[in-house]
Amino acid sequence: MDNSHCIVPDQASDVKPTNLLRQIEEDGVKPSEMIAVVQRLYPGYEKTLHSKCKNGEKYGVMLRPDAMAAIVTQFAPGLRNDRRRDVRTKPRRIQARLSEAVYGALQQALRAKGVTVQRWIEDSALGLINQIGGSRDGQ
Repeated sequence: MDNSHCIVPDQASDVKPTNLLRQIEEDGVKPSEMIAVVQRLYPGYEKTLHSKCKNGEKYGVMLRPDAMAAIVTQFAPGLRNDRRRDVRTKPRRIQARLSEAVYGALQQALRAKGVTVQRWIEDSALGLINQIGGSRDGQ
């Protein structure tokens, strides 16, 4: 059978639902409790489907990402893959692409001067700001 037309969602590689369902069960959550959560989204979800999702490598069945998210939110909020708030003192980022020659020369110059790229960019930015008479907020 040719499966070249099948599309695998990106979430499939990020989440291993069978392992997660088993882990949540091992933490003491009953299958019936998980089934009840999924039934709020999909009323036709029942015990045999849950078993097949839990053994997805055997049956080729996987729980939908929204249903898995509902289970995780309800029973294992510590396992959620939420991005954490950035608590850096300097949260803004500047990035540039350089040729190999310029990059190598810059690295040598920074080493010779004894400064990091971070320090050099900050000094350069503040120098430019001061040159045009701007404020030094955020330092």
